[in-house]
Amino acid sequence: MLKKTLLLILGLMVLINLASLGYGDSTCYYDNNERLYLISNQAELILTGIIEDVKDEIKITGKDTNEIVIFGKDPYLLYAVFRPVQVIKGTVPSEIIVVGFAKNRKPPDATYNKGERCLVFLSKDTPYRHYRTYGGADGKIDSSEENVEKIKNLIGKPPVKITIQPDKIQYACGEPIMVNFRIENIGLLNKVVVCRNVRVSEKSRIDFIITEPDGKQIEARPKPILGPLLKGDDFISLYPDEFFGMKLKELTYFDNHVEKIYNLQYPGLFSIKAVYINEEAQNEAYTGSVISNIVTFEVVEDGKEKQ
Repeated sequence: MLKKTLLLILGLMVLINLASLGYGDSTCYYDNNERLYLISNQAELILTGIIEDVKDEIKITGKDTNEIVIFGKDPYLLYAVFRPVQVIKGTVPSEIIVVGFAKNRKPPDATYNKGERCLVFLSKDTPYRHYRTYGGADGKIDSSEENVEKIKNLIGKPPVKITIQPDKIQYACGEPIMVNFRIENIGLLNKVVVCRNVRVSEKSRIDFIITEPDGKQIEARPKPILGPLLKGDDFISLYPDEFFGMKLKELTYFDNHVEKIYNLQYPGLFSIKAVYINEEAQNEAYTGSVISNIVTFEVVEDGKEKQ
C-alpha cells in the first residue's frame, strides 16, 4: 500500500512538472510575459511552419541559380528544414528555411523534430547562411491562433503609456495652456527606465501637437529648457503600474525662428496630444516614441466662460 501511494505521488509530481514546462493543455512552452515581449520585438523573423526534416547535413540548390548551399556536418549542430506557413514579422527569403540548432548546449537551445508544427523566433546566424532560434529554448512555442495573435499585439508595442490632461476643459482667449503629463509602466516589462528631464536635447523631449479650430497644427514643447546634457538623476525607474507625472505650466513654439509662449488666441474647439521621444540609451532607458491620448478643449472669448 505504501509503495502504491509513493508511486501515485511521484506520478502527480511528474504531471505537475510537465505542466509547468508548458505541455498538456498549454499553448505556450513558457509563461513569461516580459521574455515573450522582448524576443517578439528583437527577433529578425517570426513565423509559423512545419519541420519537414532534421539532418546533420543539408544540401540546397539556390532557387534562381544553380548554386548548391551545403550546411556541412558539425559535431555540435543539427539542421531543421523549416517550411513557412504564416509570416508574423520579417521577410521570408525562400520557400524553405534552414534552422541550425545545438545538440547539447547550455543554456539549452530550441530543438526540432520532423513533422512538428511550431511558431519560431529566428535571427540570421552570421556569418553562416542558416538561421538560429532567437532566445534559445524560449524561441519556439506552439503555433496556436492564440499565440499568433498575442505575438502580433506585442510587436512594436511600447512598454509605457502616456496620458495627458489640460488643467481645464475651457480657457479664455489669451490664456496659456497648462498640461498634466503622466508616463506609466503598463506591465510588459518588469522595469522601464524613462527620462523625466523632458526638454534637454532633440533626442529626449516631449512634443505637443495642438490642432486649432481651423485645422492648423502647432508643434509646442514644455518650458523651460532644463539643461543641455542628460545626467543620471534625469532618469527614473518605473515598475509595473507605477507612473511619473508632472505639471507643465507653459508650452512654447517657434514663430519665424523666435521662441514664444503659446497662448490661445481665438475661440473655438482645440485638441492636443503629446509625443514622448527618447533616443538617449543611457542608464538602460527605453528608447523610442510614444503617442498619448488626444484631448479636446474649448476656448471662449474673455468674459463669456460657461457657468
